[in-house]
Amino acid sequence: GAIQVVGAGDPDMNRHVWDSGVVDTANSSIRYAGPPLDSGKLYFWIVRWWDDKERVAQSREVGHFMTGIMNPKDWSAAQWIAAPSTVSSLPRITKSLDIPTTPIAQAVLFASGLGYYRIYVNGVDLHRIPDPPIALNPGWTNYEVRVPYSVYDVTNYIKSPSTTIDVLLGIGWRDTSVYPYGDISPPVPDTTSRVVRAILNITYSDGTFQSIVTDSTW
Repeated sequence: GAIQVVGAGDPDMNRHVWDSGVVDTANSSIRYAGPPLDSGKLYFWIVRWWDDKERVAQSREVGHFMTGIMNPKDWSAAQWIAAPSTVSSLPRITKSLDIPTTPIAQAVLFASGLGYYRIYVNGVDLHRIPDPPIALNPGWTNYEVRVPYSVYDVTNYIKSPSTTIDVLLGIGWRDTSVYPYGDISPPVPDTTSRVVRAILNITYSDGTFQSIVTDSTW
C-alpha cells in the first residue's frame, strides 16, 4: 500500500503548500518538508491511500490546523506591559484600536501573561469561548524557564471602526507561595509587576495585513 499527504492554504485545496508524493506505507512516518509555515495561519490537509490492489481512497473531510508563533523573533516587536501603579488590586489594561472598514478575512490574537490573565475583545471574554471554558490561564510553569502563550481566533469579534481590548491581570502561579508541592520555587517571592504581552494579526479581504502589538500606547 501507499499514502499521500497534501497540504494547502485554503479549504478547497487549490493553493497547495506541500505534497508528500506517494509514499510506501512501510515508511509509517511522513515528515513535513515544504516551505516555512507562516505564524497564525490556517492550513488544510487531506490524505490519500492505496491498498495492495492499488485502489485509492481519500479522507472524507478536509483537516485543518492553525500555526502558533513559528519564529521567536516574531515576538520581538511586542513589549511586556503593566497596568499603571494607581490601579486597583486587579490591574486592567485597555486599548482602543482603529479598524478599517475593509472586511476582515482572519484575525488572530497571541497573548501571554505573568501570571494569570483574561482578555476581552469588545466585551467578549475569550476564555469563555472554548468548551469547556478556560478557567485559569496560563497553567503551571516555571517562569524562569518558559512562559506559555495562547492563540485566539478573534475574526468574528474585531469590529470597525473601533475595537476595544481589555486585559485583567492576576498573580496566579507566579506567586511563589502557592507553587505546587514538590516543585522548586525561587528563594525570593517574585514581586515584579503583573504584565501581559500580545500580538494581534489581522488579514483583510483585499490581502492587506496589519499587526498590532503591546507597547507603551496601551
